[in-house]
Amino acid sequence: MGLFGRKKDVWTVLFYDGEVPGFVSDIPCDIVIEDNTLIFEQKKTKTKIILPLSRVIGLEILSQKDFMEKYKGNSSKQSGPKRTYYVFNYINKDNERLKMVFWLWNVDKYVMKMIGLRKQLLKVCENQTYEL
Repeated sequence: MGLFGRKKDVWTVLFYDGEVPGFVSDIPCDIVIEDNTLIFEQKKTKTKIILPLSRVIGLEILSQKDFMEKYKGNSSKQSGPKRTYYVFNYINKDNERLKMVFWLWNVDKYVMKMIGLRKQLLKVCENQTYEL
């Protein structure tokens, strides 16, 4: 943040799954929106991914049960604290639709912060045209 600049919003989540070379599961990852890009950075692994917002399709926010049913084909049997999953859908450089999945414990303040990120992404994504 500069002397008079606005503080950047940072969302910290845990990486779960996706075609992301160098990312390790269950390691914190910071997400920042900067210059029309989403930047995903795992400081512990020194890995950074830069994804142009123009290639982001959307962000799904799913309960643990819904995520397991939709993406793993079964219902979660885990007892104890539940997770919320955040599925970033995007188009890669080869024009393939892929996803990156992150999670956090199901705590209202975390979910609300990620809903704020989804709203910011929707503002950018709402005016895109796709050829099918």
